[in-house]
Amino acid sequence: MSDELVEMGGGAVEDVDHSAAAVQGAGRYRVQIDGEERYIASIATPNMRIRVAAGQTTVKSGLRSVQPQTIFLDGAYAGPPFHDGERRIYSLDHHEGCIRSITLATCEQAAVALVLGLPVNEGIWNLVINEPDLDSILACWVLVNHIDLSRDDFELLKPVMPLLRVEGNIDSYGFGKEVLSALSHDDYRREQRRLEELMAPIVAAKSSGSWSPDEYEGIVMGILDATDQMLLPPEIVALSFEYQEVGRVRLRGRRIAILCRSGRGIYEVEEYLAGRYGKLLGIVVLDQGGGRFTVRRSDGFGVASLRRLYRQLNKVDPAVRTSRSDENAWGGADDIGGSPRETGSKLTGQQILKQIDRVFGEPHSILRRVADFFTRQGG
Repeated sequence: MSDELVEMGGGAVEDVDHSAAAVQGAGRYRVQIDGEERYIASIATPNMRIRVAAGQTTVKSGLRSVQPQTIFLDGAYAGPPFHDGERRIYSLDHHEGCIRSITLATCEQAAVALVLGLPVNEGIWNLVINEPDLDSILACWVLVNHIDLSRDDFELLKPVMPLLRVEGNIDSYGFGKEVLSALSHDDYRREQRRLEELMAPIVAAKSSGSWSPDEYEGIVMGILDATDQMLLPPEIVALSFEYQEVGRVRLRGRRIAILCRSGRGIYEVEEYLAGRYGKLLGIVVLDQGGGRFTVRRSDGFGVASLRRLYRQLNKVDPAVRTSRSDENAWGGADDIGGSPRETGSKLTGQQILKQIDRVFGEPHSILRRVADFFTRQGG
């Protein structure tokens, strides 16, 4: 993916099924390969990328080359926890350079960041861990599932917090300090048993001698899936498969366009996405397979007419024919339309997102502003 597309300043096409095939997992999490980049992403939140950098630790001098919107978890950065709000680079840690006895564990810091408004819905985020440690994996799980955990005044986060508190208690102080959790004896033991269940793959790998960097990604995905099954309502997990978010792009006015793959109709998809993103949702692109796409303007005022988009897509789609006697083109109304009726589109969903970025995205360079001007003049 080009540097232009991963800049956080708007316009970044976020994609979980890019130039190379995804390595499929059993649940909602997939290993993605994009050139030399490799990461784990969820089909529910494609903008959150978990990078398992085995054995690597970033030092302070190396932060200059770190991409904006990067979060180092539990030892992936060599130093005390910090928040760089300008570049959106953070370290959620409780090991080096801090007073461990009064610093929250990584998973608890992730929950605090979520509640205090870390803007994880904006752009691509990289979550960096250097070993499958349960504290860091739970932190990833909290941040990756930010949408569901944040809804309805954090209703789903509330029953998760005891598990995070017990993990933090054990990880920070060891055993025998249960009183600091503020949980009853029975509640503490219940959460401890759940943590032991989640830890089982790590314990098994270490005891069998198979603990190696080659196994790290599989262990992380397995624990993330197990955490889904343990902590999320089954209907939320099921809906993630029914409405798979494939990518998104930032629009003007801080709204987003989302590419979704589903067998459902456009209005059902729009209703589902609106329930997750609220007023952030600007445009829905439904990929029905076979080159068939429907585009829906969800925000009636924040996004201009889709007719400008149709004109731009007709310029770049090889399937389009626009002669008077033989028309096969993108078209529709101001707020809903779709791909050429006869053949479908020869563009991929990601290519369509890039054209949405060109027409409705936030200009982020002089050349982009010039191109945007001529796009409008051509329409």
